Amino acid sequence: MFPPHLIIVEEVLPEVRRRMAVSLYTEGRSQEMIACIIGISQAMVSRYLRQQSELHYDLGPIVDTISLELCAAASTGEGPDELTDRFCRILDRQISLGMLDDRYRSRFGREFSRHLTGWTREGGRVRVLEDLEKAVEYLRSHPIPGLIPALKVNIACGTQGASCLHDIASYPGRLPDRNGSLTEPRPPEFGASRHLASVLLAAMGRDASITSVISLAFNGPARSALAQGNIEFLQLDRSSGSIQELLSREGAGEYRMVADPGDFGIEPCLYIFGASPLETAARAVDLQKRIGGMDG
Repeated sequence: MFPPHLIIVEEVLPEVRRRMAVSLYTEGRSQEMIACIIGISQAMVSRYLRQQSELHYDLGPIVDTISLELCAAASTGEGPDELTDRFCRILDRQISLGMLDDRYRSRFGREFSRHLTGWTREGGRVRVLEDLEKAVEYLRSHPIPGLIPALKVNIACGTQGASCLHDIASYPGRLPDRNGSLTEPRPPEFGASRHLASVLLAAMGRDASITSVISLAFNGPARSALAQGNIEFLQLDRSSGSIQELLSREGAGEYRMVADPGDFGIEPCLYIFGASPLETAARAVDLQKRIGGMDG
């Protein structure tokens, strides 16, 4: 018998829990509190904090995606039941995109069949709006002052199989801020941002795992943080076409960050793409932490 649940329970879940424990502990949570959030014992949290990752390289992308979103969700107050639901939804989405195929093949020596997991994908416009609000809740509690452009931050998310601007939701008027911290925005709406929606549609057309994008400042601190962190990004050459054309080209899907250097009257912008709004928000917060580390 070769159920894929063995890989999920024996390899994916322990590493996700380990990364969550480390991330939450770094944020200042006690081991007892982390145990309550993740739904495990304090002794297991202690063990995870001492462990080194032994993750098989084939599972790196799927675990990275799940861990980023769950850590961000936990930081907004989600507990074990909500995190369990989110884990299953993210995992199902990643499995549907073939992210488990290589590990299944290397471990069991056979091809993976999609019907083996038994999970059902969730989607829909209501879920998109809820995910956007959760991402902004996270950003409000984790400020990104070094990445807020003059035109303000915005974040967008598309429905599964989005094909037009009205399948993409974002924040009308962008996200307001006060002294670098986001304030209460207007609710997200579908069709609210024509430019950001077109950027996201171009990325989704190249890479089916992408559903979200956040627009940030591409300034000196951001450039330095990207360089010092050896973070790969794609940069637009405005003489060769638009950002949408760049994202549609072969190989663009390998990058989760794309920079537009701007032009006369056009502010430089950094686009971060992800599988969910929470993932893109978490990547933005990680970049801000790198900027803060340089300032210190």
